[in-house]
Amino acid sequence: MPATVIADVFSGVPNPEWAITGQLLVQLKLMLQQLATAGGLAGPEPPGLGYRGLILQFSPEEGIAGPLRVFEGYVVGPHGSWIDQGRVLEKWLLETGIRTLNADILRELLQEIG
Repeated sequence: MPATVIADVFSGVPNPEWAITGQLLVQLKLMLQQLATAGGLAGPEPPGLGYRGLILQFSPEEGIAGPLRVFEGYVVGPHGSWIDQGRVLEKWLLETGIRTLNADILRELLQEIG
């Protein structure tokens, strides 16, 4: 079953979302497994408006409790938080949405996260 990525960026209109399947899903799971725990840190609180990170949702069959929010160097879920050093996972997830995201939005979000 695929994972769903939601770019939490809009207010009042649906946020863009896309599926991750096949080899990309395998790579995503490996990337998540390699993250270091944040030692109880919850990460920064997303702002009320603008880019608020990426939300990862998994099917129950995947065995990953979610949703997970990937934002500003942290991955935060219902059962813990992890460090996304250099925002590597966040950038990678955005790039997987290249076929779904408007090119201007993708460019702006990639610039925002550095």
